[in-house]
Amino acid sequence: ASYLLAWSILGGLITLALIFATAGEESQSTKRMAVLALGAIPAVALFVPMIYLLFAALSLNQAAASAVLLILLLGLLIPQLSYITAGTRWLLPAATGVVSLCLIILGLIYSGFSNTQPRPNNIFYGLNADRQEAVWASSDQHPDQWTAQFLTGAPQLSPLEAYFPGTPRPFLNNQASAAALPAPEIKVLEDSTQGNRRSLHVRITSTRQAPVISVYGEPDIEIKEVIVNGNRTVLEQATQGINATGPWVVRYYALPEQGLELMLEAKPQAEVKLKLVDQSYELPVLPNFSVTARPDNLMPSSTPWSDATLVSKSFSF
Repeated sequence: ASYLLAWSILGGLITLALIFATAGEESQSTKRMAVLALGAIPAVALFVPMIYLLFAALSLNQAAASAVLLILLLGLLIPQLSYITAGTRWLLPAATGVVSLCLIILGLIYSGFSNTQPRPNNIFYGLNADRQEAVWASSDQHPDQWTAQFLTGAPQLSPLEAYFPGTPRPFLNNQASAAALPAPEIKVLEDSTQGNRRSLHVRITSTRQAPVISVYGEPDIEIKEVIVNGNRTVLEQATQGINATGPWVVRYYALPEQGLELMLEAKPQAEVKLKLVDQSYELPVLPNFSVTARPDNLMPSSTPWSDATLVSKSFSF
C-alpha cells in the first residue's frame, strides 16, 4: 500500500512537471533537465531503500547482491547521466571518485565500535542431560570483556556434538555447573513392524516449555509424517535417506505445549536413536554464579543460539 501511494504521488509530480515544462518560458534545456530529474524520482525512491536493506541484511561479505541492484538503478538513470555529462565527460566520474574516496576515509575513521555502534557477541549455555555435564560456549573467535566471565581461563575450541550433532563447527567452550533443568521427553505412542519396515509413532515435548526443539536422527531412520496440533504433514521424500552419511534434523519453532508427533520408519531390527535439544532464549540462573550486565558497547549477535539455554537428551528404542 505504501509503495502504491508513493507511485501515485510521484506520478502526480511527474505530470505536473510535464505541464510546467511545456507551458513555461524557460529554455528547452532547463525544461528537459526538470523533466529528467523528476522522472528519476520513482527509480531512486524504489531502488535506494532496497539496496540499503539488502546490504544491511547480507553485510559486506555479500555486497555483490547490492551491486547488482545498484547497476540496475544506474541503467534506469542512463538518460539523466547522459544529460549531466554532456560537454563535461570526465566531471561526473571524477567527482564521484573523490566523494567515494572521502567516504572510504570517513568509514575507516569511524568504523570502530562504541555505545551507539555496539560490537555483537554471543554466549550460550548447554546442558547434556545424559551425563549431567554443562558448558558455556560461544561462536566468537575469542572472549571479550563480557564473555570472559563465562569463558574463564583457557577455553577450548571444539565441536559440541551434544547440542549440534553432525556439525563440525568448533565453539569456544568452558565447563559450567549443571543446572537443575528438566530435559525434553519422548513418549512412544505406537511401535509396530510389518514386513521389512518398523513404524514408530512418538510424541516429543519440552518439559520446561522451551519455544524451540530440534530432533536429530540417524540417517537410516526416515520421517514419514509430522503431526502438530492434530494437523498431519506427509513428507513425500525424506530430507536424508538410507544412503545419507550424517544425521538429519527437524527443528520446530513455537513448540505447542502438547508437543509434536513424528511417524518414523526404520529397519525391523534397527535400534532407533534420537537426540532432542530444546532451546530457550535466556541464560540460566546458577547458584554461586553471578552475571554482570552486558556493557553498552556490546550487544547480542544475531546467531540463533545467542543468550540461549540448550538442553540435550538422547533416546533409544
